[in-house]
Amino acid sequence: MRKKAGIACIAAGALLMLAALLLFVHNYREADRAGNASADVLPELQAAIVQAEQAHVDLPSIQESQEQIPTAEIDGNEYIGYLTIPALGLELPIMAELDSARLETAPCRYYGTPNDNLVIAGHNYSRHFGRLHDLRIEDPIMLTDAAGGKHLYRVCEIEILAGTAITQMLDSGYDLTLFTCTYGGRDRIAVRCESLSGESDIKT
Repeated sequence: MRKKAGIACIAAGALLMLAALLLFVHNYREADRAGNASADVLPELQAAIVQAEQAHVDLPSIQESQEQIPTAEIDGNEYIGYLTIPALGLELPIMAELDSARLETAPCRYYGTPNDNLVIAGHNYSRHFGRLHDLRIEDPIMLTDAAGGKHLYRVCEIEILAGTAITQMLDSGYDLTLFTCTYGGRDRIAVRCESLSGESDIKT
């Protein structure tokens, strides 16, 4: 009887290990696909921004409160611009609207505007927001908007919030928040940044 119970425990353990391995492989492939999707979009978005700057064209826009946010359309999706995060070696396109399908391509605007409490959400894929916890206070972050404007920020605070803490996520008093899920999925890592008004480029 004990022998059968031992064999059953071993079999159950093997099945759990196999399930964990399959989940890891699935997540790895999903993260790699998402990273490639962002990498494919980025040069098209950058080219569209340069073209808009040179041609001085009126861009399509979305309305947030009293401010119009210019957007650039790539493959049927609207983008507000792209983020440059030198400390993580990342440049990422930012979609204008958020839903689960869009998040699988790029981080998305969750709330606000580049000039007023901008909140950006991204999956914790390694090539998206998965390394936000590696940022340090004073690290620079820049958003190049769809009209070519540059918005420079610096990291001021990194905090962990409960997944249900929507009010705390939005009403932070900071100019820019980047957030993603922790690996367990229960909480959120929020990187709070303030605008460096008057500066328009990252000092190297």
